[in-house]
Amino acid sequence: MGGGDAFTAGILHGIASGMSPAEAVEFGTASGVLKHMVYGDHNQYTADEINTFMENHGSDVSR
Repeated sequence: MGGGDAFTAGILHGIASGMSPAEAVEFGTASGVLKHMVYGDHNQYTADEINTFMENHGSDVSR
């Protein structure tokens, strides 16, 4: 599973959870970003952890 898979899974989770389209895309994006911090094929972050990441890092991009 890569970043794109995690992004898609995040969007599907958002839709299934009743998020607005914009919220689902933001959740999917955060899920994809966090996946790049995990070695291997399994994104180990929970929905709560993804939401916390979004609250704390949503507007900053460090390159």
